[in-house]
Amino acid sequence: MYTTTREIGLESEMLVKTILNNIFSIKSELQHPTKEYDLITENGIKIEVKRATFDKSTTSWKVFFSEGKYKNGKEKYVGKYKKKNNSIHYKKSNRFYKDYTKSCDFIICHIQKLDIFYIIPSKCQDGIGRFNLIPKSKISKYDTYKNDWKQLTNKCL
Repeated sequence: MYTTTREIGLESEMLVKTILNNIFSIKSELQHPTKEYDLITENGIKIEVKRATFDKSTTSWKVFFSEGKYKNGKEKYVGKYKKKNNSIHYKKSNRFYKDYTKSCDFIICHIQKLDIFYIIPSKCQDGIGRFNLIPKSKISKYDTYKNDWKQLTNKCL
């Protein structure tokens, strides 16, 4: 049983890597935690993997891109934007969010309890701090990306 956030995230990353390698025959490699993305395929497609958490108040699954405001009691960033490790972090509602539109090609959101993956092009993040995923809804903004491995495999093959 995984307990830390890093271990929980790594479990989803390893599962996505296994799916890509074994089911779709797409070779991919896990990246070091300091990289701006989690996986890279043999032809250079960069993938960030996120584990969704359930929000009882909205009955939806959420994937956050928050980097947090404070570190050791001090402000982490000042101003509206901050460059860190060649990626842009932007401020919204007193929190900083990582902008994946420039550092990766896809964000794969994993709802582990339901065994559902959302394969979302990173350009869909476009200034928002989270994805709200509603698997039971057919009119959800991200419904077209639910288990849509085809768009990723088309780019890789």
